[in-house]
Amino acid sequence: MNEVIVINGQSVEFEVVNSGVFTTSLSVANVFEKRHSDILAQIREFPKDDFNERNFPLVKYLDQKGEARPMYNLTRDGFSLLVMGFTGQKAYRWKIEFIEAFNKMEAMIKAAKNSDLNLQSKFTEILSALKEKSNEADEYKAKYYESLER
Repeated sequence: MNEVIVINGQSVEFEVVNSGVFTTSLSVANVFEKRHSDILAQIREFPKDDFNERNFPLVKYLDQKGEARPMYNLTRDGFSLLVMGFTGQKAYRWKIEFIEAFNKMEAMIKAAKNSDLNLQSKFTEILSALKEKSNEADEYKAKYYESLER
């Protein structure tokens, strides 16, 4: 099940697979305004170990031309490791938004497993809350930049 959440004006795709929540290297590149090839290179530089295998599965996506290209699915832990080195106010705010999105979706999955709630409806409820949070972040960002202009 795939869902797109707008975080600070950027569309971010989250996918639930086997009770895990993933985002992609492509989404990370878009949100942090980095070249996807640079993100791929960073991930490829990580040691080839169990952590890497669990948290950075290599998959394919179709580009605008319809050609298959590589990208990585990132777990919350994989995302955290990858973006630890990203710096600046923008990176800080977006890291927080990503972490909150992962945490809320994982909490929703656990809650659905522990009850008879419909996973899809709960997922939609969480996404609505995240979209509201994103709007609040956009307002914060606008106020921040407005204060800098004064």
